[in-house]
Amino acid sequence: MKEGECHFKIIAFVNGNKLEVPCIPEETGCLKNLVWCGIGIKAAAAEILGLDYIDITDAAVEGDCKG
Repeated sequence: MKEGECHFKIIAFVNGNKLEVPCIPEETGCLKNLVWCGIGIKAAAAEILGLDYIDITDAAVEGDCKG
């Protein structure tokens, strides 16, 4: 695995649909930092997806960030 390779992603459930947002630091910034900055997974998912917090039924993270 290359140094800095990231397999971190946010998984959010919206209206029964599973949405996966992979970490692409050049586009979204570091998702791991966003999630663990104190706002939490659901709020981070809402921010990245441009949705209201109440639109996110559930959210989780998967993978790891090597950056």
